[in-house]
Amino acid sequence: MRDKKPDTRELYDAFLIDPENMSDDDAAAELAGDEDAAAALRARVAAMAQTLGADLRRAGIPAPPVLKDVAAMLVSSDVLPPDEKLARSRASARLADLERKQSVPRNYELLEAARKGPGELAPEDEDLLEHEAEDLRREIDGEHDKTK
Repeated sequence: MRDKKPDTRELYDAFLIDPENMSDDDAAAELAGDEDAAAALRARVAAMAQTLGADLRRAGIPAPPVLKDVAAMLVSSDVLPPDEKLARSRASARLADLERKQSVPRNYELLEAARKGPGELAPEDEDLLEHEAEDLRREIDGEHDKTK
């Protein structure tokens, strides 16, 4: 009798666009790109999930439950899905992302900015900006020292 459980690797590969040729940077750039491009990518992945689920069912293989939720999970990130459980899960994940402290790379570049307006900064504003930049550098470098 034929094994009806689909291979996990095949399912994983079905969601990726050229997985062998896509680097982490490529994937990040694709997802962080223009909002229209990101929406198109979400729609494409959702369609792939629906197609994969339909193909599995036609072959007599039950589709994994996650395939049923993919389309709902990939709708515009500004709109909560109609499923309350999925909406709560998405809201919880958003809050966790906001609370998670992001690490700063060791080779960071601190970009200094000042108010808009004509002319140069007043000396006291320049001093304040430099003081704040130094405080931030010390804080970031102190965090890097802790992780050594």
